[in-house]
Amino acid sequence: MFFDTAIAPRETANGLIEAYQINTQRLTEGYDLLIQVDTDKAKLFGGSGLATHYSIFQSDKEKALRNLRVSGWQALVNKLGLYKVMSLKRTRTFEENCKEGKLPEISTESVHAFLDDVMDNAHEIAIESVREVYDWLRPGANRYNTHKTNTKNARWKLGKKVILTSILDIHYGGRFWVNDNRTDRMRQLDRIMHLLDGAGVPDGYQSPLIDAINTITLPEQVGETTYFSFRCFQNGNLHLTFKRLDLVERLNATAGGGNILGDG
Repeated sequence: MFFDTAIAPRETANGLIEAYQINTQRLTEGYDLLIQVDTDKAKLFGGSGLATHYSIFQSDKEKALRNLRVSGWQALVNKLGLYKVMSLKRTRTFEENCKEGKLPEISTESVHAFLDDVMDNAHEIAIESVREVYDWLRPGANRYNTHKTNTKNARWKLGKKVILTSILDIHYGGRFWVNDNRTDRMRQLDRIMHLLDGAGVPDGYQSPLIDAINTITLPEQVGETTYFSFRCFQNGNLHLTFKRLDLVERLNATAGGGNILGDG
């Protein structure tokens, strides 16, 4: 199996669902009490703003419940490790739904259905993730990857080395840092190499590769991890060398339709 389906244990999901439902009830009761107090106040002491106050309180209640639901789904996906297995396409769709509040009510049925969808389609999602990495690194699909090194090593398939443009920022004190807009791509690349090796989903603040890059401070420019060696440049470019060409070949075969993903 390319992904371990135990990554999303239902026991953990059930605990989060219960916590969400408890806090939903508390929030609802709190707003209902506030509305009742405002209603009683108007009856006892008069005032012309009752209808307006009720409308405001009701609107605030609905907004608070929506925000709680979004936070609940984000916590579920994060704590169950699903961000580590979802492709960028699926991740961005989920995040857009969070932003727009287009999420179902959190229940045992809805959460288990979400988990089943991810786990039942784990192999397809893995191939989707590999192809996203493959397309990002190849110069034909990325106008920023026009360097001769990329043309030589990644025109038709990935080779030993690629140059990634506009990947790095330099923070105060000369410290290199992966640009916030590129961390998702870099994290996915690192994750795919680990999984192709059967090493499991990598741990770390961001990922081992990103964490290693973010510790480099001028005049130092080079570093390495289990799967990569790299050189950072002040123009924002990153020269990345693959240390395991056997995994690169597996990546090429999977992205090209060889369908060897997860083979021993």
